[in-house]
Amino acid sequence: MILKFKDMKKKYFSTAGAMIAMVAVRFIVVIMLFVVFSCFPSYTVTYTLHKSLINETEKHLHYIVETYDGTKAVASTGLDSVSIIFHKITEIESEVRLFPLMEDHQYPSIYEIRESLYNLTDTSKYITPMQDLSDEDWIFIRHRSFTGGDTDKRDAVAYSNFHFTDSIVQIMKKDYTMLEKFSEYYQK
Repeated sequence: MILKFKDMKKKYFSTAGAMIAMVAVRFIVVIMLFVVFSCFPSYTVTYTLHKSLINETEKHLHYIVETYDGTKAVASTGLDSVSIIFHKITEIESEVRLFPLMEDHQYPSIYEIRESLYNLTDTSKYITPMQDLSDEDWIFIRHRSFTGGDTDKRDAVAYSNFHFTDSIVQIMKKDYTMLEKFSEYYQK
């Protein structure tokens, strides 16, 4: 009887050892596949912001847009449309994600700090506030349209149009320091 038990012991333990080895090999293969498929190479993301000022009056305007990526300005001579274009290219480093099928971030965008609009014709200005919007600020906001800017795409384009009309002229504040700031314009 002892021989039979030893034979039985060898048979079952060698099968169990093989099963454990097979499970370990499968586990290692699954981990390796997970690591391989969760690695993403570096890639480039572009974001373009088109800011347009559509001047529906005969006023001469100076439009400045400040972003965290720089400041740009443009002049309007009345009854025209002018644009400022911000273009940002960002390199996204290669990464390993825990759940490779889920994207866990948004792509970079262009964030505005402030917009300044100077009416050179009658020395008045409007500067967008950072917070605490007044009723006048909402008039300014209602004259704006925004499309695009899907930050879930690698190449995103956004368009922001601002329509300058006589109702905007009414909310602008007089600023005589503009005589010095835009002295070239006023010397003409």
